[in-house]
Amino acid sequence: MRIASVLLAVCCWLSAASGQWLEKVLYLPDSLSGVTLPCFAVHNSVNNKVYVTGKYGMYNRAGRDCWIVVLDGATNQRIARIAVPSEVGSLAYNATENKIYAASFVDSSVTVIDGSADTVLHRLWLRHNVIGMYWERTMDKLYCGHLSDSSITVLDAEADTVTSTIRTTCRPSLFQASPEFGKLYCGRSRNLAIVDYTADTVIGTLNFASSTVAMSYDSARQRVFCVGGRWVNVVDAVGDSVIIASQVAPVNHGIYDVELGAQGAKLYCKSEDTVFVLDPVTIGRTAVIKTGSGSPEIMCYDPRVDRLFLPDGNHGRIRVIDCVTDSVVTVLDAGVYPTALCFDSIASKVYCVNNWSDDVTVVDCVGDSVAATVAVGSHPSSLCYSRTFGKLYCADSTNGLVSVMSGQENRVVKNIWAGYGVTGICVGDSGAKVYCLVPSDSIIAAIDCATDSVVARIRVDSVPAFISYVPERNRIYCGSERGGQGTLAAIDCATDSVVATVDLVSPASALCYNSVEDKMYCGAGQSANVEVISCAGDTSLGLVSGARCRYTSLYNAGFNKAYLPYQYWLYIVDGEADTVRTVKSSQGGNIYSMCLNPLQQKIYVPFSYDSAGRLMVIDAATDSVLKDVSPESCYAVCYDSINNTVYMSDNFDFGTVRVINCVNDVVTDWIPVGLRPTALEWNPDQNRMYVLNSWSGSISVLRDSFPPGIGAGTVPPARSKPLASIVRGVLFLPDDRRPGTGDRTALLDIAGREVLDLRPGANDVRSLAPGVYFVREEPQAVNSKPQAVRKVIITE
Repeated sequence: MRIASVLLAVCCWLSAASGQWLEKVLYLPDSLSGVTLPCFAVHNSVNNKVYVTGKYGMYNRAGRDCWIVVLDGATNQRIARIAVPSEVGSLAYNATENKIYAASFVDSSVTVIDGSADTVLHRLWLRHNVIGMYWERTMDKLYCGHLSDSSITVLDAEADTVTSTIRTTCRPSLFQASPEFGKLYCGRSRNLAIVDYTADTVIGTLNFASSTVAMSYDSARQRVFCVGGRWVNVVDAVGDSVIIASQVAPVNHGIYDVELGAQGAKLYCKSEDTVFVLDPVTIGRTAVIKTGSGSPEIMCYDPRVDRLFLPDGNHGRIRVIDCVTDSVVTVLDAGVYPTALCFDSIASKVYCVNNWSDDVTVVDCVGDSVAATVAVGSHPSSLCYSRTFGKLYCADSTNGLVSVMSGQENRVVKNIWAGYGVTGICVGDSGAKVYCLVPSDSIIAAIDCATDSVVARIRVDSVPAFISYVPERNRIYCGSERGGQGTLAAIDCATDSVVATVDLVSPASALCYNSVEDKMYCGAGQSANVEVISCAGDTSLGLVSGARCRYTSLYNAGFNKAYLPYQYWLYIVDGEADTVRTVKSSQGGNIYSMCLNPLQQKIYVPFSYDSAGRLMVIDAATDSVLKDVSPESCYAVCYDSINNTVYMSDNFDFGTVRVINCVNDVVTDWIPVGLRPTALEWNPDQNRMYVLNSWSGSISVLRDSFPPGIGAGTVPPARSKPLASIVRGVLFLPDDRRPGTGDRTALLDIAGREVLDLRPGANDVRSLAPGVYFVREEPQAVNSKPQAVRKVIITE
């Protein structure tokens, strides 16, 4: 029996590249996006615009990819994107000066934005971080509350200069004005500070049984309603005294928001799953509206239609309450986990900011309908590159879009709706289509790469979880779960239809295709051994005893081995016998990615820890560990076939990609990218590495220098193709031809004589004598030079 041979390219570009760099950042779904986890919004009443920003999951962005996206209130379209120096913690609007104030979450600065031009005017520096802002119209002042010393900084809003500092004891982040008396009620703790905003002095302090979380003012009765815990506290604005303190919510419940109804006839208090309707004079309960549980507990009241709008973060809904009948009249679909409301009183619109789907739902209050959904950011989950069309496809699991980026133009060219929860994207049909999982609908969406449109929605009778393309059969294999059991569906890419379904012992948690033996390894995580499925007969061949697999896998045709990870173990499986050859362990961490260096036959395996990591470099021939690299963190790896390097992301809050020289396996460069880089994809045509920043809503495009004598568009295919392999007398030739290349491939002996015509897939070479041979593609009609020459060695 002939053993697997290690292959060398005849021409190896081993000279070191001059360096890698961040070429560009592509924001998803396009250049007017960039707000990840949006949670703040204000309305510009002068120009009818809405400004949306986010906290980036409470991570300290410190000037990296911090944006405010501007929506046109008339068209519900994005019209601008404003860069701000650091992550925003609160927003305020000044209608007199037409300015937007964006207070930093991470430092003591306030960015001032021109509401007409949507440009930054200047940046103000205060003594402490701002936790809340309020613009007072009568005096044209901006009040900024500080947690650190419970003070309030007062700014002249016309000149944007500090005029005074007010000392309080209330940690002020909430503000409610009483214009009739020139007072500003400030609070968030159990103390409520009363400020005379004509003189900017504290004129009184009140103490409550619980902290104030929301306030509302009744101008007809000169009363301030302060709610928090189970309590509603009523403050007389004339005498600044508490006249009523009533426990409204039941035990183990709290009140989180308060709104005064039309003409002050009713007071609405929002609890976890209930809206209490109160008499604003006696604070007696007049009605109870059951809304069901769902954070956040916020409301928005529109007096023109006498309606309350309540977002339900748990279920992505907006409940509409008729304040005449005090009943829920309709439920509208919102995005994923709505967290904030912004009201346009002129046009009767509510803008619902959806934190987890990175979009804004625009509600027409008059028609009780959703007018539009506007994406302001992205939470990308997976990506793949089609060499046939030179395009990168990125799936966004929250907003349901697949973004298309041109590898040549280096920009987003289109966004395709696939379905909420879209993930698990891969190239299929010889690069002509992209397939992605839509678990929420139990379908696989097929996208035509020529038109960038969904051409089929293939339904499977279970929840799809993992997907893999087998070019030899032009099939997509999908591992799914059905009632606690597993299935493997085979989909014909020509017809986009399910042609076979195999029942599995357990739901698949990873898929790995053995191209030499034509079989699929189906990992089942901890619950069971890896199951082997024959792709020829669509039947089970049994289990790989003692092997587990989850998340990812890797197959090396050169040595007919499968690399199957589970937690901190790596099982190396003999592809012929389906037995475990050896087990590697890091004693900690998980494996989410692996890559093969076919030039030197090395396997790169990152073990990911919370704050540390280990990169194990394995010799594919001997299964021995060649080197251990101990970076601070490692998560995903991808091989650069032009420069013989491996790129490794760290999945940190402030993401970094390390570049590893595969000759000596040392880190040669560090490149800062976005937040939480979780996936990498290689573009050999333009020598670009794409980094998916899952918490930045972006893709960092990294570029490398071409080795001497090689330029973009003339990359040698021998370095960008998988190498041919020989296993047990069968030469396996990958079908990776690109449009315009020759259809014929020949095998030559050492003298250059042709000894065999080769076809993609398996070729029987058992009749050939041991020795050195060369695989050569025939030239294009317009080019007399061979497309690639690769060396193979046949040994006994």
